[in-house]
Amino acid sequence: MATTSKTIAFSIFEKNLLSNLILDNKNYKVIIENKKTDNITLARKESTWAKISAEFNFHSGVNCREQKQLKLLYKNLKAKAKKDVSREKREQHMTGCGLPPTAIDSISKIFAQFLPQQFDSLPNSYNDDACFNKEAFTGVGFGQL
Repeated sequence: MATTSKTIAFSIFEKNLLSNLILDNKNYKVIIENKKTDNITLARKESTWAKISAEFNFHSGVNCREQKQLKLLYKNLKAKAKKDVSREKREQHMTGCGLPPTAIDSISKIFAQFLPQQFDSLPNSYNDDACFNKEAFTGVGFGQL
């Protein structure tokens, strides 16, 4: 039977540090968020993650983490941010006298601010709500057929 060692959970400080390291450095963000999968791009991504890992482990107050752990944390933080932003949008569009929408955490706000193309929905002129907005309606005029 293989033994698995339990790793220490990431602290809030470590999560903030990783998100700030990646999102504040434009070069890191562009390389990591690149959707290409060719050999050159993958090599750049690996070298960038190695640099991020070295910078992360250089800071005092953090546990030494492997590159693989940091990648997984970044992926999970981004997924959580997308989930939080979509939940907030859903709650804002709810009707009734319920509770106000819960605020999203600071890390999710950082991701939504620095990666807006992944969080903003695409415009849809064929949405049910589009007929209430005359500028969005591009088809036949109202009352005309």
